[in-house]
Amino acid sequence: MDRREIIARRLKEAREALGLTQDKAAEAAGCSAMTIWRYENGDRQPSLLIVRGLAVIYQCEYEWLMGEEDSPHLVRSIAENRGAYTTGVGSSQGTNDYWRAMSVLVRDVPEEKQGETVDIIHQVIELAKEKD
Repeated sequence: MDRREIIARRLKEAREALGLTQDKAAEAAGCSAMTIWRYENGDRQPSLLIVRGLAVIYQCEYEWLMGEEDSPHLVRSIAENRGAYTTGVGSSQGTNDYWRAMSVLVRDVPEEKQGETVDIIHQVIELAKEKD
């Protein structure tokens, strides 16, 4: 199984573990349900930034979605959190705005560094939340 197939299978598995439809996942991610379908069927490979965003929405590890980790406990933890689906932003519109802003912030960063950049931005956001 190649990387695209692994990512596709795991995206679907994570979404279904949370009980999300493709429509709801698309709404949270700020894309179309057809785009989610294409990612899950391997017709289209999401960028690293998109996979990072979906990992947040699906409450799972980015590394697991990318096929870099093969830890079954990650899938179980997704299912255990099924009733606690939140994006941390408060609404799907807020989520859309958040990921659009994140895309603007990292668009000039080389793709191989985007994940690290997003992690740093998340750390800054968390520090700001702690100070409030």
